[in-house]
Amino acid sequence: LNVYPSLVGVGNTALCAVSVHDGYKFKSDNIVISCALGLLLGFYAPMIPYAYTKYTAIAIMAALDSIIGAINAALQKKYDMSIFVSGFFTNMFTAIAFTMLGESLDVDISLAAIVVFVFRIFNNLSTIRRQLLSNIDNKRCK
Repeated sequence: LNVYPSLVGVGNTALCAVSVHDGYKFKSDNIVISCALGLLLGFYAPMIPYAYTKYTAIAIMAALDSIIGAINAALQKKYDMSIFVSGFFTNMFTAIAFTMLGESLDVDISLAAIVVFVFRIFNNLSTIRRQLLSNIDNKRCK
């Protein structure tokens, strides 16, 4: 299974979930279709060579950071599609560029980038959890 096209399904799912808070029409079938599309693309895409696994890992972490950050922004009603798309690609390509620079300098910068992305992911997840629990509590009180 190739990971990059599978991220298409995850990204589409996040965009569908985020679009609910952005005021667009939403169908629950979009999530299933997006995930199925990403998995199909992942099965039939060419495999990524082993030499690029470090770049793949850093790109996945950057993509997940952007997706979870977008969900967090949507729950706080601060979501903006242009910020999400620009951040998604900027984070991913910048992280890959730093990884390439680190390899040329024989310094493992990718490890530091992964630590930062994991920190941001957990920080966003904790904010999402608090927001969802607050929403549940507010619904109970009504």
